[in-house]
Amino acid sequence: MAKRISEKDKRRLSLESIYFILKNANRIGAKEDNPEGTRYIQISDTLAKRMMKTIELYVEEGFEYLKSNTRST
Repeated sequence: MAKRISEKDKRRLSLESIYFILKNANRIGAKEDNPEGTRYIQISDTLAKRMMKTIELYVEEGFEYLKSNTRST
């Protein structure tokens, strides 16, 4: 029988998703981030809040969820 996904987990982004969102986010400003802060990314406030909530959930759970749901490489 398939494992049911909790409502909390349905709202959670994976850390891999957060990584790719940040890695691929549109860069704005200077061609290079020199001096620091002259190049930045732009994401929606809603997405930023989802990312923060996901990280908050991982911290609250002591990263146990992450350890138990990480693919082995």
